[in-house]
This record gives sequence, C-alpha cells and structure tokens, in this order.
Amino acid sequence: GGTMGAGIAQLALTRGYRVVLRELNSELAVAGGKRVLDLLNAAEKKGAIDLDKATAARNALTVTTEWAPVCDTDLVIEAIVEKLHVKQSLFKDLDAQLPERTIFASNTSALSITEMASVTTRTDRIAGLHFFNPVHKMPLVEVVKARDTSSETLETLLEFTRALGKTPIVVAEGPGFLVNRILFSYLDEAVRLVLDGVPVSEVDREAKRFGMPMGPLELMDTVGLDIAADVAGTLAILDVDASPTSDFLKKLVGRGVKGQKTGSGFYTYSKGRRGEVADIETTSPSVTPPMAARRIGDETFSGIQLRLVGSLINASAQTLQAGIVSEPWMVDLGMVLGTGFPPFRGGPLRLAESWGHDTVRQVLGDLAKNLG
Repeated sequence: GGTMGAGIAQLALTRGYRVVLRELNSELAVAGGKRVLDLLNAAEKKGAIDLDKATAARNALTVTTEWAPVCDTDLVIEAIVEKLHVKQSLFKDLDAQLPERTIFASNTSALSITEMASVTTRTDRIAGLHFFNPVHKMPLVEVVKARDTSSETLETLLEFTRALGKTPIVVAEGPGFLVNRILFSYLDEAVRLVLDGVPVSEVDREAKRFGMPMGPLELMDTVGLDIAADVAGTLAILDVDASPTSDFLKKLVGRGVKGQKTGSGFYTYSKGRRGEVADIETTSPSVTPPMAARRIGDETFSGIQLRLVGSLINASAQTLQAGIVSEPWMVDLGMVLGTGFPPFRGGPLRLAESWGHDTVRQVLGDLAKNLG
C-alpha cells in the first residue's frame, strides 16, 4: 500500500480488475487504502475516468490485513521494502497459502527474482513486474524472466501488462535489470561531476540542454537520496573502479538529507517546490577541469554533456553485451519510455550509431584520459 503498491492497485482497478490490497496492520491498511482512493479521485477530477468507472473501481477494491481475501487471486504483485530476506519470507508465506495456479510477481527494481523464487515450490510461476513511478504516467514495465520462469508465465504477464495500457519489455535478470542499470551509470556520473567541483545547477542544466526532461541531481532528489543510496550499493558490483557515489549519498542520508521529502537534497524544497541549490559539502580538494566541448555532426556538446551522455552510451552497450535484452532497439525503447531520454535522439544506442562508433570510442577514450 505504499507509493508503488497503491499506484499499481489504482491502475489495475481502472482497467477492470478486482484488487485486494493487503497490509501488515490496520494503520498501514487505512493509509494504503486512502492512497488508492486519492489516486482514483484525482483521476476522476481530471476526467481520466468517468463517475461510473470510478465508482466501479472503488467497489472492486478490498483492503485487508488478513490472508483469506488474497487466497482467491490469480496474480500477486509484491511492492514491499527492498530487502531480499523480507521478500523471501513473504513469498514463502504466499506459496504455502495460495493455490498452485497463482503467479507471483515482484516489483523490485534491482533484486534477484530467482533468489526470491528459491524459497517456493512454484519457481516456474514467479517473475518480475517492474513498474516505474508514477505508475499512472510511466508507460514502461520491465517483465523480468528469472531462471525458471516459464514461457506461459511470461505470456500471461505480457498480456496483463498490455491490458493495463503499458508497454512491456522482457528483460533478463541482472543488477538493476535494464533501465536502472543504465540510469544509475548516468546518475553516478552526475555525482562524480559534483564531487569534481562542478556546480549542481550546471550539471542539471547541461542535462536538460541535451534534452533530458529533468536534471540527474534533481531526479535523485525526487526519487529520494536514501533510495538512490540503496540502489548505488546494489549496483556497485558493476563498477570497474570503485564509485564514491554510494558513500557520499549515505553521508547525506545520515544527516537527514533525503531530497524532496525532507525539504533538502541537492536542492532545497518548500511545500514540494524546488528552491535554491542546497549547501552540500563535497570535500573536493580541487576542481577537475571538464573536457573541452566537441562538435559531433551538426551539434556541439559541452564537456559535462559528454561525460553524462558517454556514461549512458557505455552502460547501454555493456547491458546489451551482458544479455539483459536481446536487441539494441529494446535498450533504446526502455530508456525513452523509462527515463525520458529525448525521443528525437532515438535512444543511447541509436545516438551512438548516428555519431559513429569510431567517434564514440574516441570520445570515451578522451574522457578517460581527462579524468586520469
């Protein structure tokens, strides 16, 4: 019944499904139910759904702390805390109480579905359904194939995702799956730029000049620096060189600085509105001079843009090489729909193709030299 669970519930209700929202206790159940109803009310007020549809959706919602209403479900989507042992405990309980036909799906953004499934007797009927926030706006869903996920389970989840009006992409397991794996490299580079002495506002401004809908540092503030720190820790195994990002974010979180929800992150916030750049101590001994701007084709890219975009292109190629998806277009579609990568550029791999692979290699090589 948190942000993601309520969003998924609201979406399914508006598409004609009956939904059972189960919470740990009555207080959380009341809060979760209110989140769903608030989303339904907002959709009705905006005209996204009419009165009859909104009424039917409200009547199709059951909020409970009990197991009994859950036991007749065809699909369970967990959207609980991002801790593997907690998810395993839940899946073990579900496996013991629900009929064999029921499919289990996890909304995890990075954890292993195979390890979650390992505590059950239905490993073929377990997969990932990774929605993006806000659920009602973001068009992409990653359907994650675990080691034993059957083709029938995948087909069912693809059909369900399309019925919700979303665009599904089947991805293999791996840290961060597709979108978060690539996105984190970009966010990591943004933090490294700040630690190198580049002003926060300049990093975000250059990203938006490239065409991104929001700067990477403001995006982290919106997601929550605590969540970003957890993801950074989970994906640290992908780094060839040790990244300073996880430790830096953990220090901020330790001081109660978590982004928009606490009123301060890379920026200050008042009533949800972004203010000035926050006073963040980077302890950077000196400013690393950015690489000079470079003209590629008909466009000139700043050194900051080249570092940010270079990280996206590099991570996209590595993700494709790792077999997370099977085709370059899947990477590009995932990044456009899942992160707002500017559609007019086609996606990171399409952009690399338009630049030319020799140019990309030269840019990445020059960036590496510039950073020592």
